[in-house]
Amino acid sequence: MKHLLLIPVIVFAALFSVGCSYDANTIRAEAPGGTHGQCNAVGVSGTYTLYHVTQFDMWGAPVTTEKLVSLNLTGNEHVGFDYVTPKDQQYNGDAKSEVIAYAGKFRRNLGPITSINEKYYWADPNEWEGYWSSRPERVLAKRATMY
Repeated sequence: MKHLLLIPVIVFAALFSVGCSYDANTIRAEAPGGTHGQCNAVGVSGTYTLYHVTQFDMWGAPVTTEKLVSLNLTGNEHVGFDYVTPKDQQYNGDAKSEVIAYAGKFRRNLGPITSINEKYYWADPNEWEGYWSSRPERVLAKRATMY
């Protein structure tokens, strides 16, 4: 009987630990705002990709994703996003800030965010799919612990 109770505990612990392992290094920055911040050092050298997501599922995982650019960066280079209002619109109350993505010396104007479902991410492309596939477990664990 003890063995039957131990199996669900081990399975839950394994799923929970997989979800946590991707949190630390997969997504380096996101715009707008978000839990990962708008700027972060990449930490280790490697390839990092700028993703544009325009649709999410009920768990908050992307459904529609576009890879905009992939760059080889060295450790401690920064990736992130800036917001700029065009000078001719700076006194316009309805003006939308343009999102500028950067990584090391790379900079690209992505234009304004036009939808509540639109986000940009700098992420490790090798862990992108795994990060989002474990999203339901992280959401459930967060709700269960109320953290």
